[in-house]
Amino acid sequence: MKKIKEPAYFLNSIKETQPFDDEKEFIGKINESKDFRRNPDMTPKQEELNKKIVLDKLDGLISIFENYGVCSNQILILGSLDYFRLALKRENLKKQQKDELLKVIFEYGEHIENFYFTMRMHPKHFSYYDLTPVEEEFDRLQYYIEDLGILPRLNDKNVDLSIFLEDDELSCNG
Repeated sequence: MKKIKEPAYFLNSIKETQPFDDEKEFIGKINESKDFRRNPDMTPKQEELNKKIVLDKLDGLISIFENYGVCSNQILILGSLDYFRLALKRENLKKQQKDELLKVIFEYGEHIENFYFTMRMHPKHFSYYDLTPVEEEFDRLQYYIEDLGILPRLNDKNVDLSIFLEDDELSCNG
C-alpha cells in the first residue's frame, strides 16, 4: 500500500522551503498562504508559491484517493483533480485570470478535502456516497477552463483526447 501524504501536504511544502524561528510564525504563514486569494498585490515569486500550493494540494488529494477501491466516485475525483493539474501546468494567463483560476481550483480542492474528512471514517462506503454536487462543480469548472482557452471539456464529442496526455507521456509512446 502506498504511503499517503498528510492532508496538510501543501503546508509542509511551505515549512520545507521557508525556515521559521518559531511555531507561531509558521502558523501565521500557513494562514496567510491558505488565504492567498485575498492578496491582489502579489509578487511573481508569491504567485509561483500559490501555484505550487494548489498543485501540492491536488497531488496530495490524488495520493489519498488512489488508495480507495476503483469505483465511479474514485474515477470522478481522480479525473477531476488530474484535469485541474493539467490545466494549471498548461495555463498561460494574465495575472488576474491566473489568480481567479488558482482560486477556483483551490476551492474545489478544499471541497474534495472536506469530503474526505467527512467520509474517511467509513472508507468502505466511499462508492455509495452521492457526489452529484462534486460532479456539477467539476462540469462548471470545465466550462470555465474551456472559456479561458486552456483545455476543452472532457465530454466534448469533438475533442481529440490526446490533448489530455502530458508531454512526457507523448514522448514515451512515440
